[in-house]
Amino acid sequence: MRFLKRISLFVLAALLLAGSVSLQASSPADSQRREFNIGIVVDCAEEASEIIHGLSGHNLSSTVFFYEHGGSAHFRRRVDIDFYDQVLNTLRSLGDVHYENESTINMAAEMLDLQARLTANGDEIARLTAIMADSATLDVLIAVEGRLSQAAWQRDLLMGRINQINNTTAYPYLNINVWEHPPEPVLIALPFADRLGQSFVDSAINLTVLAGDFLVLLASVAIPFALIGGLAALGWIATRRVKKHFAHKEAEAEEEDAS
Repeated sequence: MRFLKRISLFVLAALLLAGSVSLQASSPADSQRREFNIGIVVDCAEEASEIIHGLSGHNLSSTVFFYEHGGSAHFRRRVDIDFYDQVLNTLRSLGDVHYENESTINMAAEMLDLQARLTANGDEIARLTAIMADSATLDVLIAVEGRLSQAAWQRDLLMGRINQINNTTAYPYLNINVWEHPPEPVLIALPFADRLGQSFVDSAINLTVLAGDFLVLLASVAIPFALIGGLAALGWIATRRVKKHFAHKEAEAEEEDAS
């Protein structure tokens, strides 16, 4: 049983080391995460959409709208880094480029850190393997098995993140917007009588709007004066009534004195 346990741990350690080495060898030298945005004005959005669908890479999402007088479309795609420049040149040739910009994130520092941690993980696995080779007790083998399981879990995390970086750097994102040229306005020459009648109608409309604006202005000026005048009139009437009241009281008082 001890022999079988030792063999299984050696196999596990060998698999872990092989996975670490193969992953390091597949890491790309270019660790730039790219995302390219482009907006293109085209003659026909439907034809441009068909060309974009046929480009190298794969489509993540797309939205296409067609109207009576034009259309537009939006695509989010990923493309192999080897065909990146070729695809961009094809997109630029579809029409008039309204805008284009590229954002990049340098993943080299994180990749180097991950690879260093993966190397340390491999060194730990090699050290545990050497301990197994010199161990003669089952307790030590069980302890080494626990350490190997932990090392395997750490290796899986490191490999997962490295794979993710490899994927994002090897397949940049493209955000593509296309829309058609706006239709040219159509000018229709009207007969002289129609133009004269239309001019009269436009003048009447302008005069009506002007008169309305004048009435609004007049009302905005007259209403405050009317309120002030009304308040003044009420004050004058109240003052006269008070004076009459006091005059009447004085007259009554004089009559009483006289009698």
